[in-house]
Amino acid sequence: MALSEERAFLLRYRPLSEERLWLELFGQSLGKIVAIGRKPSPPPYWTELSLTLTRRGGELFTLRGWDEGEATLLRGRRVIAAFYLNELLIYLLPREEPMPQLFETYRKTLSDLSGDLEAALRRFELELLKAIGYDLPLQEEFQSELRYRYIPEGGFEPSPVGEVSGRTLKALRERRLEGEEVRGEAKRLLRRVIAHHLGSRRLRSRELWRG
Repeated sequence: MALSEERAFLLRYRPLSEERLWLELFGQSLGKIVAIGRKPSPPPYWTELSLTLTRRGGELFTLRGWDEGEATLLRGRRVIAAFYLNELLIYLLPREEPMPQLFETYRKTLSDLSGDLEAALRRFELELLKAIGYDLPLQEEFQSELRYRYIPEGGFEPSPVGEVSGRTLKALRERRLEGEEVRGEAKRLLRRVIAHHLGSRRLRSRELWRG
């Protein structure tokens, strides 16, 4: 079968046999794919890769080789945050649906994790939801002093016991999260929205973060 080249990042891997690895990858032009690679070792995490692939049949590829590009150096909680990004892509993206803009967002977010961690995560969550067709309806007119209740796949409605203020919704629209209250509300809102789309699937990265 014909060889193809693909820019990609490794999302996750596991042993498949004594000689082979099961690799989940996020490619620039292919989207999320699964490939079979040979041991002894997989490609590195958080490094832009240039893959050489052949299609095995169906949705499976064979990884023939790779070249390593620029690596992002992460330490401490930023490693857990990067695994969180990977888990979101693993569980929420369909296979082989090209998302080149989200690919660039992922690449940039890995770099941004070394700065304002919480802001970088919220921006990525928003862009991911947009890419998979569940963009939050943030273009509505919100009043800063009012509170709003989020209705899954139904938008926001004013409510005295709503979980988020109009001020926070405006900040999310502008991608500018400043102040402890705004950041806290944005985090709780996006966690709820993402949990709705994850269903029963649990994120190991969140358990590591709490631990």
